[in-house]
Amino acid sequence: MAGITPPWYHEIGCGKTKGRSLGGRAAAGGNAMKRKIEDRFAKALVRDKKKQFRRLLRKHPELANAPVGPVPALIVAAALGRDNMLRRLLKNGASLQSANGSGTPALFAAALEGHYVCALHLLRAGCPVDAAGADGLTALHAAASRGHEDIVTLLLFHAADPHRQDTAGRTPLDLALAAGHQNVVDALAAQSESLVPTALDELDDEEALTDFPLDWDAFGSDADDLPAEPEKTQGPRIRAEFAKCDWCGASIMIGSAGVSVNRSIEQVEWNFRAEREEIQVIDSECVLQLCAACGNKLNLTGLKTFLTESPAARL
Repeated sequence: MAGITPPWYHEIGCGKTKGRSLGGRAAAGGNAMKRKIEDRFAKALVRDKKKQFRRLLRKHPELANAPVGPVPALIVAAALGRDNMLRRLLKNGASLQSANGSGTPALFAAALEGHYVCALHLLRAGCPVDAAGADGLTALHAAASRGHEDIVTLLLFHAADPHRQDTAGRTPLDLALAAGHQNVVDALAAQSESLVPTALDELDDEEALTDFPLDWDAFGSDADDLPAEPEKTQGPRIRAEFAKCDWCGASIMIGSAGVSVNRSIEQVEWNFRAEREEIQVIDSECVLQLCAACGNKLNLTGLKTFLTESPAARL
């Protein structure tokens, strides 16, 4: 989308360069060995060299807050969708207040690019869900403008404010309408009925369906504007449909109990710091979504017997 891609994305591999222009761009200062290590670390992150990344970070944990060209490593990992690397950066003390030169937070980068797992890791680590830059743009604004319904739902679940306006008076719903993302419009309208009348008036405006020109350079804030710790108070309870029960068809609402049966592709890795194995989920697909009532009736023993009795017949 024109105007929405940060100018430094091509340097970190979000564009076609895939990090090839990164050489020699590690932060200046320090001795030559330090610069060389930071450069190797930056290239490992951008080029998705997991083993080299883990080895360097294990040996030099201070790299968790090292820059990758002009951008902190945490933001690069979030923007590129390197969820395993991002999690390791957080475990090694990467600052949640990391920001590039214009104050862009990591959660905004993850939401903008649609990296759900990265956004989830950041929220669980305590990243402020409504952190905004100079233009008042939050992660919810970013996800809405790009049409990432899954991340919009995630942010709302973590009490993101759907009424939050940027400095131009635009809400996430306004941005979703401007970009023509009806799925996100529906999700936001369900939470913000008071915004629907003015927002729906723009549906017939052809100009409103053009790309929303997010100005990444103008999006910034001082680190002091971000709380050091997440707020302890619980946000407003969200009443929206998450899914429908595959058996009875009842609505499963956000905040209510449910049962899901998933097919997951997993990889077991060894955590050297904790000295135990860890299971990394590479891909997961829900094959059966049930409400609490139907889930309580699910015969797990019978289901397991069915799946293991003759797997070749079901491939």
